[in-house]
Amino acid sequence: MTLAEENVLFSNFDKKFQEKIVQALLLDRQWAAQFCDVVKPEFFSTAYLQKLVDKYLSYYNKYKDFPSLNLMIDIMKEEMKSGIDAVLREQIIDCIKRISASQDLGDLAYVKEKALEYCKRMCLKSALIESVGLIDILSKVVEIAFLVVSIRLLKKVNN
Repeated sequence: MTLAEENVLFSNFDKKFQEKIVQALLLDRQWAAQFCDVVKPEFFSTAYLQKLVDKYLSYYNKYKDFPSLNLMIDIMKEEMKSGIDAVLREQIIDCIKRISASQDLGDLAYVKEKALEYCKRMCLKSALIESVGLIDILSKVVEIAFLVVSIRLLKKVNN
């Protein structure tokens, strides 16, 4: 079962809240270091936020550091040269402008707390779903091991 099938998205939060999550990622590197372990671009409900988060996390995975807001703008400008959809390009540009112009940072603590809690819950849910599959596999392995032991015992008895 994929995360999308389980409806593991930030769609429970409105678009402005999701943009605040991205703003927190871009502005608070310490929080971003925690958050990048539990967030996935697919959690966001809009393509432009998915693209921004994907590029941000890709940069972090490659360089083991987060890009500054100015560098992120340059990265996205370079990305947009490579044939990105015009509507998506405009949405990304507008979002970055809103994030860089926003002076309303007081609510980021709440946004970070809720987003981190949500992602941790979704990771736990995903792990639980995966573990159920592993339990099924483990029970089959136990059955096979029991059969092998039974066959060996029968061979010893017959010899």
